[in-house]
Amino acid sequence: MKQLLVISLVLFLSTGLFANGLNLLDQEAEEVQSTGSYDDDIILVRPADQFEEGTALNTTIGEDGSLVLSEGVNRGFFLSPVTNAEQFNALMLSYTGQIPPGAEIVLFVRCLVDGKPTEWKQLDLEDEFMLPAGATAYQYRAEIKRPNGSASPSLSNIGLATSNYNNGYENEETWSNTEPLVGGEGVTRPNIISRSQWGAKSPRRRFSTNFSPKKVVIHHTAGNKGRANQVRICQSYHQNSCGWSDIGYHYLISHTGEIFEGRPDNVLGTHVAGANKYCVGISAMGHYSKYQCDQPCWNSLVRLTAYVCSKYRIQPKDIIGHKNMANKDCPGKFIYGRLDELRQAVGQMLE
Repeated sequence: MKQLLVISLVLFLSTGLFANGLNLLDQEAEEVQSTGSYDDDIILVRPADQFEEGTALNTTIGEDGSLVLSEGVNRGFFLSPVTNAEQFNALMLSYTGQIPPGAEIVLFVRCLVDGKPTEWKQLDLEDEFMLPAGATAYQYRAEIKRPNGSASPSLSNIGLATSNYNNGYENEETWSNTEPLVGGEGVTRPNIISRSQWGAKSPRRRFSTNFSPKKVVIHHTAGNKGRANQVRICQSYHQNSCGWSDIGYHYLISHTGEIFEGRPDNVLGTHVAGANKYCVGISAMGHYSKYQCDQPCWNSLVRLTAYVCSKYRIQPKDIIGHKNMANKDCPGKFIYGRLDELRQAVGQMLE
């Protein structure tokens, strides 16, 4: 496997392409390297942690633990080990690092589908790789470039999110919000703490407005309970560790019932790979696989979800858990087990 990876890198330099014949899985499953730290939403990997198992050409690990160009070269590569995953059909890739003027970091990914590797696909930040069938492994490669005399770019973390987003749900092309609501419209907007009020940092990049909400996806943060400070921690994690432009959710709810504005709810979020274009993301702050949802949090979840459904003409049946669209525990068993109750309560508010 190691020899094949080295040969492929040489071919890449001479032809501009990795050899298509490189097998993602040419060994038994136990030989596949599985690395990274997991929470309910994001897989974080550090090239430094994979450096020995992967294949590097003209790259090394810098003093701060980031992947950088070797001394005296302007172009280098790193090919990660293969990583097994639960079946998925969408993958989102992002990264954190430093890029001096004129320098560049380019990421590519490919996946194992039906025992065969896909073609390499270049992914921009928060871009999505949609797959025709369930994939069971992935591999990424990084290309690092700089002009003569420039400092090297540095690649610190890579954030990956996978989804099996048709898991029990129809293809998003059939999703429709043109049906009349159960009852009337005009659910009163609940009190929402604005970004400026909770001390949000500015987005790293311009938001995408390619957004057509047709479902509400309920999450939990799988972390600590908290209020404004926990929202700031979540934003910092999404921006600084995952490389996202901003906090991924549209709304967050504290255990005491405060509702916090995340991303504006008329722009593309980053919370369910493969279906962000169609989904408003609401996250309860806490780990609701470990304990029950506090009543103030639940009450606000009902009010906020009803408001979002009213605003975008989303049916109560289209309130789902992240678990329905990904191989995750999110939003935790103590919220997921009450989704029918949530749908019913929202339906009553829409009458």
